Amino acid sequence: MQVLEHAFGNSPLLKTKFQKQTVEFQQSVNKRKTTDPSFRIEGNVIYIPVVFHVVLTNPAVITDAQIQAQLNVLNKDFAGMNSDSVNIPAAFKPLFGKSQIQFKLAQRTPGNEPSKGIVRVTAARSVYSTFDTSLKYSTLGGDDAWDPNRFLNVWITNLSGGYVLGYSTLPGSSVPAEEGIAIHYATLPADSLTPINRGRTLTHEAGHFFYLYHIWGDENGCTGTDFVDDTPNQATLTSGCPGGVMVTDGCSPAAPGILYQDYMDYTDDACMCLFTWGQVARMETALNNYHAGYYTSNGADPVPNPNLISKGFMVTPNPATDAITVQFYPYPLTLKAIILYNSAGQKIGEQVARENGTGQYTFNMSRFAPGVYFVQAICSDKKLMQKVIKQ
Repeated sequence: MQVLEHAFGNSPLLKTKFQKQTVEFQQSVNKRKTTDPSFRIEGNVIYIPVVFHVVLTNPAVITDAQIQAQLNVLNKDFAGMNSDSVNIPAAFKPLFGKSQIQFKLAQRTPGNEPSKGIVRVTAARSVYSTFDTSLKYSTLGGDDAWDPNRFLNVWITNLSGGYVLGYSTLPGSSVPAEEGIAIHYATLPADSLTPINRGRTLTHEAGHFFYLYHIWGDENGCTGTDFVDDTPNQATLTSGCPGGVMVTDGCSPAAPGILYQDYMDYTDDACMCLFTWGQVARMETALNNYHAGYYTSNGADPVPNPNLISKGFMVTPNPATDAITVQFYPYPLTLKAIILYNSAGQKIGEQVARENGTGQYTFNMSRFAPGVYFVQAICSDKKLMQKVIKQ
């Protein structure tokens, strides 16, 4: 939130505009919860293309595997699939939110060239401060953002010698060229910044990106607010890891106390394990109101391979670990359904063709065992099949 306050200091007009926007946004959140009471359990998963800009004096120290591990943490945390959710106290379990927002590495550049969604740049300096926007400009020794309407930009760098773990822009708080998230490289899973090295810094900052405030409302005392109804009032930040014990304060003096297990507090990574349903509603409303371009972005779609196009459709990634995407080239007007089979020939998934002629379908493979699977496209005049490997 320091970045936001810094921006306000530089532009009082921005502060006024942002405050008005926040009031209007809260009305949108309230309307969504009132008019759509099923928002907690229904909806289509939206996959957001992510590009990681690794800007370090030696960018090779961050491997592709580390970045994929970070992305896996982010997806599990947002979906409520994190294994440490068992640590949520019983009193808070009904609040455990599961978002429809998921993230994929970009597979093409803004110019539609093939990409792995990872850019490595040798940094112009060894350390970047929180307010040093040169990180986000190639001409200043950093790396330019990709089109923020199509991609979520995440910069991985060395921030203030480890004292700053990360920061994010909030909707409407920055120029497009600076929109996105920056995190300290050592916060990635299994890196060196113990006990903040389980990847939860990106989860926390992604919460900010989708309009979440800190759970204590960024004011010491009970008058601050995070604009979320189901998070307990909290006087100030929590540091370290209380280790599962109930903690009360002057704002929540009785059981069950404060929710220091929330991703938007300041506890160690091992202590964080949930967003609430109210926070999920706020993030998904922010997605609809300020990042609608993600819905139609092809940033996570691979650039078509002519050899695969000849087969009628592509299945990516292949091999796969989580979700697979079935993409048609061109979209067959006679398509009836897409069916997923296991190696025994049993149907384990099916999607009926959509009337709007959308050429892309997604299957969640995470619940299936490793092995060989088959995707079949059923058309009224033909059947097409391809093999996919689940790792």
